[in-house]
Amino acid sequence: MMMSEQMESLTFTVNLGLAAHSRAKEFRRRASNTGKAKQVYLNGLAVYAVDYYLQCLGYETDWNASDSASPAMQLLLNIADLEVKHNGKLECLPVLPGASAISIAPEVREDRIGYVAVQLDESLRAATLLGFSKTAGRGVLSLGQLQSLEDLLGQLRYRPEKPFIDLQQWLQGLFEGDWQPANLVLAPSFRGASRIATREIDLPEGSISRAKLIEVGEENPESVALVVNLNPKTKEEIDIKVGVHPIGDRPHLPDNLVLKALNQQGVAVMEAHSGSANRYMTLKFSAEPGEDFAIRVEWGELSVTENFII
Repeated sequence: MMMSEQMESLTFTVNLGLAAHSRAKEFRRRASNTGKAKQVYLNGLAVYAVDYYLQCLGYETDWNASDSASPAMQLLLNIADLEVKHNGKLECLPVLPGASAISIAPEVREDRIGYVAVQLDESLRAATLLGFSKTAGRGVLSLGQLQSLEDLLGQLRYRPEKPFIDLQQWLQGLFEGDWQPANLVLAPSFRGASRIATREIDLPEGSISRAKLIEVGEENPESVALVVNLNPKTKEEIDIKVGVHPIGDRPHLPDNLVLKALNQQGVAVMEAHSGSANRYMTLKFSAEPGEDFAIRVEWGELSVTENFII
């Protein structure tokens, strides 16, 4: 996230990578003329950016149920709506460089819970959510009169219990307070741990490793460290390694601990199990910008889940 001095309000910048452009190109392919193709393409990028932002915060969205996902509606109307579950439709308004105001098409001036202005850079590689308006007014919104994104979140009725952790922010050096450098969290356990455990967090240059303490167990809970390592291979692919480590003087993990990676549908696609001799356990996979996943640590009927988005 970044602060905009001009608007003195919170803004949010989204990288527009392969996932964003692939969907926008699919929309554009169906357009019948150059002008309509450009409109559809920019609308698709704006919706992607707002969708990404809300998912980072844990809101449930359904782009596929939105009118902007319908080829027929795209061709008939100038539409860029996003269905936000438990709330309604947000209109996502693309803003080109140098613009000071936004025109809102007559067909989208009603049946909206609000309008979000999305500034696209000249290369179409980044989109910045500038602000929000509850109404379309007379069909023209001045950028200087937008409300902040905080007002948008205040407008949404449903507040998510568990927001997504934005790993793109990690790559820019911005971390949540409970995610600390892995070496700092694990250092006490290395006094009696094996060299294998130490090598586990020796990462290639440019990689990032953060850890968070979590409690497992009910009657006699134990703390373990959940470690997430990021290694950007290219702009479109990031290698991810997730591990669970003992902390303090304990040399091994608790028995019968389960580490799972869940896909976007909440289905476990990978898992690892601890035994009496396990010093740690890990899962390795790759992801692209725009993808989300969850990591779950289970012990018996208890579990801790962390949601991530690239």
